[in-house]
Amino acid sequence: MRYVLSVVAVLFVLQISAQAPPSPTPNIENIPMGSYIIPLDLEKQSIIRPDLGDEVVNTSAYGLVFRLMEEGFPLKWAIKSGKQKDEIDFTARVSRLYPSTSGISIEDFRSGAFILTINDFEEVSCVSGFFSQEGFIQNIITEFGNDVNVYQLEENTAIDIRYTLDFAPKIAVLNDGGFEEEHIRVLNRANIPFEAITSEVFIENYSCYTFISQPHLEELENDSYIASIKDFLDIGGNFYAQCISVATFENQANLMSLAGITATRNDNLSYTYSGYDYPLLQVTGELPGSLVGTMGNFSSVNGYKPSSYSLIKNQDGLDILRVADTNDVNDGGNIFYMAGHGSGTFTDQNLTIPIVLMDQLFLNALFMPAGITYACAGEDQCICDGGSITIGCEKTSSVLNYSWSPSEGLSCTDCPNPIASPRETTTYTLTVSNGAQGDCTSDEMTVLVFDDKQFEEVDVFICPTETYTYEGEILSIGDTREYTIKTAQGCDSILTLNILPKSPPRTPIPFVACDGQPVIFMGETVFNGETKEFVLQDDKGCDSILVVSVSEDYFTEVTVETCPEVPYVFDNMQLTIGTTTTFDYRASDGCDSIVSVSVNPLNLSVQFSTDNVTCRSFGDGSLTVSNPSGGTPPYSFTIDNGAYQQDSTFADISAGNHELYLRDATGCIEIFPFEITQPAAWNVEIIAEEDTITSGDAIIITATHQNPRDVRYKWTPESDLSCSDCQNPVASPKRTTSYTVEVTDEEGCKQVDRITIIVVEPRSFIANVFTPNGDGINDTLFPQFRGDVVSFDFKVFNRWGALVFAENQNPENGWDGIYRGDLAPEDIYIYSIIVNYADGTSETISGDTALIR
Repeated sequence: MRYVLSVVAVLFVLQISAQAPPSPTPNIENIPMGSYIIPLDLEKQSIIRPDLGDEVVNTSAYGLVFRLMEEGFPLKWAIKSGKQKDEIDFTARVSRLYPSTSGISIEDFRSGAFILTINDFEEVSCVSGFFSQEGFIQNIITEFGNDVNVYQLEENTAIDIRYTLDFAPKIAVLNDGGFEEEHIRVLNRANIPFEAITSEVFIENYSCYTFISQPHLEELENDSYIASIKDFLDIGGNFYAQCISVATFENQANLMSLAGITATRNDNLSYTYSGYDYPLLQVTGELPGSLVGTMGNFSSVNGYKPSSYSLIKNQDGLDILRVADTNDVNDGGNIFYMAGHGSGTFTDQNLTIPIVLMDQLFLNALFMPAGITYACAGEDQCICDGGSITIGCEKTSSVLNYSWSPSEGLSCTDCPNPIASPRETTTYTLTVSNGAQGDCTSDEMTVLVFDDKQFEEVDVFICPTETYTYEGEILSIGDTREYTIKTAQGCDSILTLNILPKSPPRTPIPFVACDGQPVIFMGETVFNGETKEFVLQDDKGCDSILVVSVSEDYFTEVTVETCPEVPYVFDNMQLTIGTTTTFDYRASDGCDSIVSVSVNPLNLSVQFSTDNVTCRSFGDGSLTVSNPSGGTPPYSFTIDNGAYQQDSTFADISAGNHELYLRDATGCIEIFPFEITQPAAWNVEIIAEEDTITSGDAIIITATHQNPRDVRYKWTPESDLSCSDCQNPVASPKRTTSYTVEVTDEEGCKQVDRITIIVVEPRSFIANVFTPNGDGINDTLFPQFRGDVVSFDFKVFNRWGALVFAENQNPENGWDGIYRGDLAPEDIYIYSIIVNYADGTSETISGDTALIR
């Protein structure tokens, strides 16, 4: 399992059959201490929903379960077989870890908790190493929002496990039947990713999902659509139909009934439940009374098939929730029929009904295991050079086509589990398709190849009486050994050690003799022109060689330089360039001394650096001279044959080609060319998507330029800008305003541009500050409208995106600063308003407001 990269595949591995009816045989597992528990019951996972005015289950817990599975962590779904409604699934000694910690206590868990065992996240990877429970898992929980209660087992506990879920479902909501926003809201509240698709897309790509929902569909005359639903169930997908879409599908396909169903709209006053341990019924409490919809309940015309189970009926014995297995023994193929509408609120005949429990029924359905296998390339693997490994996942499907790329190093490219033998590190991509439906999805994994049999030969030099020890073995001069060393990836590296004698150092000792006189060294005579070696030895037996030589060394060579055409005077003799002259002298000891004088042309040299022109058309280039040599100091300089100076710095040089003149004290001159460059031409332009906004709105204005240097920005006026020194500030002017930007690069070059933002007044507005402190002044936040309003939708969110208030009936029913039954903290809150006016116009505005008590 990969814990760093999110797994794209959507595959379930089951402990028992996904087709098990209610009350299957218990599957008791010993869950180890340290494992994580994500409860789903109201007692441990409750939040206050202001939009429903009630305390409800925090459906973000399902989102966290999805996120963990998306990151590659398998989760166990704990459901006690044969339990009664709201009965305890298991009792355990636990402590709470998130969102805040608590001490150890004995707690009961209901409604089918999800468990991440410590064995499934303490795993070693050849690439990424060990992930601690305090590290990677903590990051997932906190990045997800850290608002889900998570517990940890404090001792090993035996728990009845219904399923082990290895991969997250691939979800699609069919959006062309109406009321699709009901299912979409459930998924958005839970922060679970999905795709909203049309029936035409489903027909072509049904094999690309594991869970499909149809919230509402009154009429359907599309045989291909019905056939695709059947095919989807046959290959292991799960299908959730709600309200009138149940009758639409069942009466054409007879998926769970013998001869269709009758849809009715009778009032639902009370409910009876059965199959309490079925995964969908992992909820605590009762469904709301008076559940309504185009189809409030249903019954069969002539009975149901044996694989169908009624989970909820109303007081008249009519079905509210019914499930069936359509492909008998194979995984998946489950169909779920739900009456009424679920998610948030549903308004019918001016009756607003909170039905959050139905959100849970829907979320429980999408986590039911499916039997469809999608692109699962497997975890990243490491091999040594020349090795091989099987890639892909264990569970495969015969109805899918597999395609691996690249083909290098693979035993096959169209099979689910090829053997990979790459010669170098390779990332393989698996793409799956289902016949004519085309590509579904893809996944990738990497086989990292580490060099095997790396060879390295090392010579070790020691003295004759020394030894060298390696890996516990004592080696002497002349020994050669090979050692096999394992790298961090387990590959072999061969080290060859050669033990050799140290070469003795040789030290030259020159002597000068006159008239052939010998030199006495260490008792031995060394004559003129002769060289002798003297060998010394230290206490370790290593030699040191002294090389003694005797010669007549009274010969001196002198090389001088002079300017062209200027003779050089030596011993009162003028010597010209290109000549060599010998002079004989007698030394004080009677030996001859010979001086050879060679005259060469003088080569003046100098180092210099330039600073180019900072801005185009400026004349602020400069040149700095250093280290003049080759002549007689002092030196002087000029540029472009101007006046000479001894100052080595020249300023205010224009762009172009120039010449530096170097002159020494004798008047010799050398010329060195140099160039001063200038930057390319550039300008500034302010761009914006539009130049007219509604008062209270904001717009991004961006200063564009072609200057490759780092630049800084200065916008004026600074008022109503998110920043005055950035490239693309957000402008929210209260009135029509002209903004000017001055762009200055790191050299001080400037360009300027201006834009005018025209501001028009909105017809809807809201206060930017309210003070719900009970003093009767500005205690409520509500929108105000100019004109007759047909409908509106007003929402308030906190800085983390959580909905804290919503109203769409009466604009005067504003937010009083209460969230989840408590005073909301002082902070900045985000609002959105969508309003439709009687004159046919509409307006959408958003912004922020400050809550101050």
